[in-house]
Amino acid sequence: MALLYHESQVGALCGVHCLNTLLQGPYFSEVDLAQIAQELDALERALLGGADAGEPGNVDASGMFSSQVLAKALQVWGLAAHPITAPEMAGVAAEPQREAAFMCNLQEHWFTIRRVGADAWFNFNSIYPAPEALGTFYLAAYLATLREQGYTIFVIRGDLPRASPPSAPGPQGPGRWLTQEEARAAIEGAAAARARGKAVNALEAALARAQAAGGTLTLRSKRPASGPAGDTPGGGGDDEDPDLARAIAASLGQDLGDGGD
Repeated sequence: MALLYHESQVGALCGVHCLNTLLQGPYFSEVDLAQIAQELDALERALLGGADAGEPGNVDASGMFSSQVLAKALQVWGLAAHPITAPEMAGVAAEPQREAAFMCNLQEHWFTIRRVGADAWFNFNSIYPAPEALGTFYLAAYLATLREQGYTIFVIRGDLPRASPPSAPGPQGPGRWLTQEEARAAIEGAAAARARGKAVNALEAALARAQAAGGTLTLRSKRPASGPAGDTPGGGGDDEDPDLARAIAASLGQDLGDGGD
């Protein structure tokens, strides 16, 4: 099974991460893209007769590169980026699984979605801890959602290089190689951590409300009443906080699923 190359976000270098995960290897650095940006700036000044355009150029102080820089870098590999809305790309949105890869951009963030192997698709967003698997049938809906959110989608055409994992482990800069199982475990672990964080936030909010009201919180069992008529332990009451109950349920959900009655 193919290994996956992933880079985690460093500063504003998402353009670098986008290119390297598209190519599946640490091929470009910020220095490489800065050189391309300078060449494009010089070309633009020449077209203007030596005048300064008065704009930030193809790279800003934070290291954010323009789409022209990324497109020029792709040309080195014989690849081209076409807006999915271009007339020659008609039909791609309906059947994106026929393509090899996409680059997605919204304001100052870039990331890659590409096929690995015959029909496995992954989202290589550098703000994720690992590549996230995308089902083939979900791909079109996901790209449509990105476009609704304002993303510009580029279709990548050309022969992508084959991934070449190192034969021996070693430093890979911001990148690392993962098996698909390792990537899935990292994504699931991050989701579980977010769920626990939400549970803690809900618990703290419920406790704060109780403290502000000068009262206390009581959790009651939700099991059916088993006592005499009228005795309904677990029937709930006004002092039972629903947010707190949801927080506890979320934080203990795994244990309850494994050993509950």
